[in-house]
Amino acid sequence: MEQKDADTLKKDSYQEGEVEVDQVLTGAVLDDALMAQLAAMGDGASLEFGESNDKEHEMDAVRADALEAEQSMGEESTAPTANVPTGPMAITATAGAAKDDGMVGPFHSPGERAAHLIGTMKDAVVKWFSDNKVAIIAGLVAGIAGVILANIVTGGAIIAALPLLMQIVSAYFAAEAVYQVAK
Repeated sequence: MEQKDADTLKKDSYQEGEVEVDQVLTGAVLDDALMAQLAAMGDGASLEFGESNDKEHEMDAVRADALEAEQSMGEESTAPTANVPTGPMAITATAGAAKDDGMVGPFHSPGERAAHLIGTMKDAVVKWFSDNKVAIIAGLVAGIAGVILANIVTGGAIIAALPLLMQIVSAYFAAEAVYQVAK
């Protein structure tokens, strides 16, 4: 991305000449036979109308621009990508169709994406544990001390009642799950 374009994207308001807009067809009415054909298309099917010689506005060019902008700004893209035909009036039955180039978003394979997601989740869990380690240790110590104290006070009867307590707790969690699903 050129510096002038990057500066333009950071603005709150724009002047005439800073923005270029492609012509958009409005008020189009599709033929009934075409509508029936589109309705009969399955997931992942596509129908392309005509061809475009405008290489600048094809999906490959748009993706390349997005990747170039992402690399120059050092940010990760969160927008999902889909396999979209390159014609100016292409219609895709589903946006989640498989891509021909083997890419899974910005990743080259599902394994690479999974490794990235697992690494991200691991980092988040480690950060959460490091941020909350005092509360976690205090909770564990309090829980163990509570069980020991209850065992001493009841003369060991708490251990005999443990299966019943576990059933009560599991019934509570089941009721909570049903409530969350119903909500």
